[in-house]
Amino acid sequence: MEPLQDYVVYVVAAQEGWWSQVSTLLTALAAFASVFVACIAVRFSARQIKMHELHNRRMATPHLSAWNSTDVKAKTYSYTLENNGLGPAIIREVSLWVDGEQMLGEGPDLLEEASRLLLGDIPYEQHAELFIVGEFIPPGKKFITSTVLLENHEPAAIMAVAKARLRLLVRYDSILGDSFVYDSDRWRDRQ
Repeated sequence: MEPLQDYVVYVVAAQEGWWSQVSTLLTALAAFASVFVACIAVRFSARQIKMHELHNRRMATPHLSAWNSTDVKAKTYSYTLENNGLGPAIIREVSLWVDGEQMLGEGPDLLEEASRLLLGDIPYEQHAELFIVGEFIPPGKKFITSTVLLENHEPAAIMAVAKARLRLLVRYDSILGDSFVYDSDRWRDRQ
């Protein structure tokens, strides 16, 4: 049997000089700088994502607005609704009140009944168009909701009566599910 020999190797670290300490410090600073830059990049990316989502939401936002107009020569009074937002409007509710009483029906029939109650015995001709619940109104779509041709009355007087006695409420959604309301009372309050 041969004798076993064991070897023990000792490794003695070289004595550290000031260069190795500077090198260690610079490595730590580089690691810290990398982490700092990565944190800034994550924050910037999160901010960009938030701005992108806000931009997309605004690009899909509908906005219904109304105009009253009169033509003294033609003796007409017109009420117009338009989606002048950037996105389509999905109609969820259309309600019309005359003197605080809600009208029943939908679409043009609702407007014609309201005109009959509002104008009474005044001779007139009317053209009416109105969207119904569930309709998809694209941006830029304009509805000349009601045009009333009067025989012997001033259209400005009829417009004043309509502003005082009628209320139109339209609830609508964007394609992203955000809800909006057009209320003629709010419009009247700003006048």
